[in-house]
Amino acid sequence: MGMAKSIPVRFLYNARDLGRKYHDVRIKKHMLYRGKALRGLLWVEKKTLVRWAKLRTVIDLRSHAEAEEKPDDFIPGVKLLHFPIFEKERAGITHQKKKRTKREIIDLYNHLPPMEDLYASFIKGQSLKNLAASVSYILNAKDEEYAIYFHCSEGKDRTGILAAILLLILGVSRKEIERDYLRTNRVSRHKARAIYFGVRYIMHDHQAARNIYPFFVARLSYLSQLFQVIEITYGNDLNRFFFEGLGLTQESIDAFRKKMIVPKK
Repeated sequence: MGMAKSIPVRFLYNARDLGRKYHDVRIKKHMLYRGKALRGLLWVEKKTLVRWAKLRTVIDLRSHAEAEEKPDDFIPGVKLLHFPIFEKERAGITHQKKKRTKREIIDLYNHLPPMEDLYASFIKGQSLKNLAASVSYILNAKDEEYAIYFHCSEGKDRTGILAAILLLILGVSRKEIERDYLRTNRVSRHKARAIYFGVRYIMHDHQAARNIYPFFVARLSYLSQLFQVIEITYGNDLNRFFFEGLGLTQESIDAFRKKMIVPKK
């Protein structure tokens, strides 16, 4: 299998191109990127994104509060769109700052819901409608709007789920989708450990440290829960999920596949 190519820009450690060779399909490079928020970029790095990565559109999946607190850098010639998956704070997923006492922080950490439950909520209610809006936009984007870079705060959960759905639509196997998802741990595991030791030794709360660690790493059980909800809700029929859950059409799916997939020789 081809390796995902990282974007050569500082601090975008988790940003990568979804275009590569998978088992049964090869996706074109410089079309779809996944990553974290685009902040603190130097002028030369913005130039790299436009010239090397061919970036034309950025889709921000963060909440309104997150986007307002830490907006993406302006990049000349690049369109910035906002498709919040969660419109309000969602503990364990969103990352907006909020003043809390040490006790309030520990209480929050000790009462976070399981990440599996949070992932299940992506495929329900308003969150599914918001997710569908971002998928629909990407599928129906004009040629001049590519490459598209989509992101949340850290490029793990909301970004990981959108990437998984796009790869499903393109015919990539679940195993390879999981492999791409877990690549995030090359970056997130280091941050998770730092937070774990900070809570354990600075706040002196071992239980809170154990509780918070899972929220900063990617685990297959999280993504498996997402797939399970799709299977239960739509009868293990991906087309039903694409058409009924995401509101896509066969025409838009076919056009997207034609645009993204390198034809077999």
